[in-house]
Amino acid sequence: MFYVGGEVAIGLWLASYLVTIQMFSIQNASLFAGLFYASITVGRIVTGFISIKVESRMLIRYGIALAVFGLLLLMMNFGAVASFLGILLIGLGFAPIYPGMIHLTPERFGKSKSAKVMSLQMVAGYIGASSIPPLIGALTGLISLNSFVLIVVVALIGLALSTELVGKKS
Repeated sequence: MFYVGGEVAIGLWLASYLVTIQMFSIQNASLFAGLFYASITVGRIVTGFISIKVESRMLIRYGIALAVFGLLLLMMNFGAVASFLGILLIGLGFAPIYPGMIHLTPERFGKSKSAKVMSLQMVAGYIGASSIPPLIGALTGLISLNSFVLIVVVALIGLALSTELVGKKS
């Protein structure tokens, strides 16, 4: 829920954030929003090779940390280069999370239950995708679009905590 909600929220709100808060042109904001998805794609290819040597739990942890660092860099509003780097890091950080979580499902819940658990993971992802972006819209309407980045950081912290709790129980 937290991962998919965060990814969809960034995809939906990033360009608006860049135009409204960081004063990007609409063209550059759109280009940078596309960079987010491009960096996830490249990151998934790279982490596919890295996963041969590094276990999924570590890739998830590093991914969350890298994404949070990228979000904080984006939030600092140090200019276009820092925003570019922040968005790149967010996408690269997001890259191993979802595949890693799915890969760990049989190990965490047992092979006999993994199909049912994966279907619940899909449901949770759709709940996150359909609830977190509108929540961001409501909260940023009350507070400021600046809060968009903090809300995604909170979602990633929730993801980190829930992932670690599930990992300890299995």
